[in-house]
Amino acid sequence: MKILHYTLGFAPERSGGLVRYATDLMQAQVAQGHDVTAFYPGIYHPWQKACSIRPGKKGLGVQTYQVVNSLPLPISGGILSPADFMTKADQSVYQRFLADIRPDIIHLHTLMGLHQECLEVAKEMGIPLVMTSHDYFGLAPVPSFYGGGQSLTHKNGQEAWRLMSQGGFSTKQLRLFQAPFYPQIRSLVRRLKRQTGLSKVGRDLSAVDYSALMAYYQSMFALIDGYHFNSQLARQVFEKQLPQPPALSRVLTITHGGIKPLKSVPAWTTPPRLAYIGPDSAHKGFDFFVALAEKWQSRSRVFEWHTWGHELRQELAGVIQQHGSFSQDQVSEVYQSFDILIVPSQWAETFGFIVLEALSYGKMVLASNQVGAKDLLPEAWLFQEEADLLNLLETMTESHYDRPIKRLAEHVRELDAFYQEVIQGGQKHA
Repeated sequence: MKILHYTLGFAPERSGGLVRYATDLMQAQVAQGHDVTAFYPGIYHPWQKACSIRPGKKGLGVQTYQVVNSLPLPISGGILSPADFMTKADQSVYQRFLADIRPDIIHLHTLMGLHQECLEVAKEMGIPLVMTSHDYFGLAPVPSFYGGGQSLTHKNGQEAWRLMSQGGFSTKQLRLFQAPFYPQIRSLVRRLKRQTGLSKVGRDLSAVDYSALMAYYQSMFALIDGYHFNSQLARQVFEKQLPQPPALSRVLTITHGGIKPLKSVPAWTTPPRLAYIGPDSAHKGFDFFVALAEKWQSRSRVFEWHTWGHELRQELAGVIQQHGSFSQDQVSEVYQSFDILIVPSQWAETFGFIVLEALSYGKMVLASNQVGAKDLLPEAWLFQEEADLLNLLETMTESHYDRPIKRLAEHVRELDAFYQEVIQGGQKHA
């Protein structure tokens, strides 16, 4: 099968679960005999207004192409200038590209940076479109559907879009995300966002009209033939927000190429070590974890509290042992250095790999009901409110969940079957 993927990019320019999944999936599909190509939003040339498609990153085992002058990438913070995200592209650019590739199916991993014209051309050419629900961009102006300290999946509308865009960057600033040197300044951008974020809260966006942009994305979603939801939670959010129920969809939990279940499970240490892995972001539950650790200090049961994945915070010294960011080479070391992972996400997280990774190392995982990967967990390990988690920590005993860990080759076969279903569905309606 000839498969064309649209992804956000590749490491080191891009990072995160979407990038890891898309890259590993493509390489696994090649290993199973598929003809795989990828395209992604590439560099931005301010002196060249029109978009074009050129050869992309090499050395990945698949042919890649970059869309030069794609639409902007609001990776975080929201959208301040809606018109900039509806800039029209010359359809002939995508007509030539798709005619050259001639894919049997196009697999979208996000709508971010993608011109509507690409989907329109694919539809005209009879090429089926499948999307994986990595994020909510398009349903919302931010991937997380989170703003103002809350998940907004229950009340989407212009006011919600304004709230989610409070921390937005100007379009010129967003273009930095497409600069070749972005990996070198990524940490600086995060620090600036954290330092200036408070001053942006409460900014007046009442004059910004998002209605046309909301309709723009809804029309793009309407062109998609099949939805691969990576969790039941993601399915619930999408089906509530989509303009019409998807004709074809499947819930298939995802995995990546680094998942290798341990043959033996280590016993808990004394005292047990609790861990949070991720950025120091409110929507990820970092503040929740910190508050939990501080409240626990007056209780009799003793735990060690650890964090990984964020820059060190001086004010947390003493209560929490912070270990900072870690590289891919250190993943095994990190997961073997604690006993219980807490995943306190406050946004409707579609699917986070840390749950799957922790399970593969035999760890207990306590997750909020806002975590899509809860599909992999027993009900007894889930919590709704802080009080529920406090009770869990007081009463839990050492236990392990013996659930088979999905490997990537198995997931490729699942997607093959879904691709075929979508292709056949398109042929019936041709």
